[in-house]
Amino acid sequence: MTARSLVTAVVLLLAASALSGCASSQNGSGDGSGDGQASTVSPSELEGEWRAEAPDEARLSFDADGAVRGTDGCNGVSGTTSVTGNEVSFDLDLSTLRACVGMTTSFSELGSAIVEGDVMTTLTVDGSEIVQLRRQ
Repeated sequence: MTARSLVTAVVLLLAASALSGCASSQNGSGDGSGDGQASTVSPSELEGEWRAEAPDEARLSFDADGAVRGTDGCNGVSGTTSVTGNEVSFDLDLSTLRACVGMTTSFSELGSAIVEGDVMTTLTVDGSEIVQLRRQ
C-alpha cells in the first residue's frame, strides 16, 4: 500500500466515524425530544401578566410582540424578550433606580427566566434566582 493510499484510507475512516457520530446524536436523546428535556415555550404563551405571591409585589407583563414591562415592587423595568426552549432572555431598555428600603426582590440585574408550566423563575445575569412568578 502506498503512502497516498494509506492517507486516503485514514481520511475516509475519519469521515465515516464523524458522520456516524452525527447520526447517533440526531436519533438519540440529544435532539431535545427525549424524556427529561425542558418543554418549549412560545412567545405567545408568555403573553399576559405574571406575579409573585404576596406580600412580594414583583410582576412582569408580556406583549405578543416580545415587549416586557414590570416592577419589582419599587423600580420599573421595560424592554424586549427572546425565547429559546423554556428560557426567556431579557434585553432591558429602561429601569428606574430608586433606593428602596426593605426590598428583598430586585429586577435591577434581571437577565433571564425559566418557564415551567405556570411558574416563571426569574434569574440575574449571573444565574442567581430572583423570584418565582405565577401566570395570572
